[in-house]
Amino acid sequence: MYKFTKDKSYLNDAFWVAQRVLLFKIRKNKGIAFPGEGHLRLSCDYGTGSSGIGIFLNRLIKNKKRKFVNDYLLEDL
Repeated sequence: MYKFTKDKSYLNDAFWVAQRVLLFKIRKNKGIAFPGEGHLRLSCDYGTGSSGIGIFLNRLIKNKKRKFVNDYLLEDL
């Protein structure tokens, strides 16, 4: 939403979410991982696991485009 509206509250909210998500990180030998839904196992899922969190954090910090989403369709709106 920040990209489209330039309303800083959306960006602030995203950083707030990132801070809360990082509370659940689990340090491993090769990096960090995150538990999946229900916190029963480590998960690499896009929707509820490490890959989705990594993509979210990368986009937030580096201002990257969203992966696997057709944002370019919204550019002319």
